[in-house]
Amino acid sequence: MKPFTISPLLSGRPECVKPHEKDCYDLLDRLGISYQRVELSYFPQEEENLQKLKEILGTGSIKNLVFHTMRRSPDYYYILTDGDTRFDTHWFRDTYHVTKIELVTEEELHDLLHTTPGCVSILELLYDPDCRLNVYIDESLLKRESFRCHPNDNHTVLKLRTQDVTEKIMPSFPHTFHIMKKG
Repeated sequence: MKPFTISPLLSGRPECVKPHEKDCYDLLDRLGISYQRVELSYFPQEEENLQKLKEILGTGSIKNLVFHTMRRSPDYYYILTDGDTRFDTHWFRDTYHVTKIELVTEEELHDLLHTTPGCVSILELLYDPDCRLNVYIDESLLKRESFRCHPNDNHTVLKLRTQDVTEKIMPSFPHTFHIMKKG
């Protein structure tokens, strides 16, 4: 395995944008959102490297989970929650009166958000104009100063102001954002 490398904090769109990232960067530019980013040799799984990423970005991780109900015509749920805590599906189902759920398949993820596992972020909602996804966001994420996400590729992590996420990005989508309040 090649060694893990991480760039210093960079500003704005990279000079060379991969085709699958272009729509995300175009959305940020259209909304007038400034951002910083880091480039990675690969997205780390090792705690030491995850900590380096957190230190450089100055903000915690976010889990982006996409579930479907186990029915013939499933309902879909996109859940953004704190990356450092375990997501309690039983609490979610009980609180929001949802039938049994399981993670979507890679094929469903591509169909819903044009992305792959490990690359899901709030920016990919631009591929769901029909609002097939019910979106739930952990209240604690909205209390952070900064918000991090991928531009449809997990070799890059973007750092955005949470205020830009709530005042510009979220309103740019036709989705209803349900704020999850735990405890």
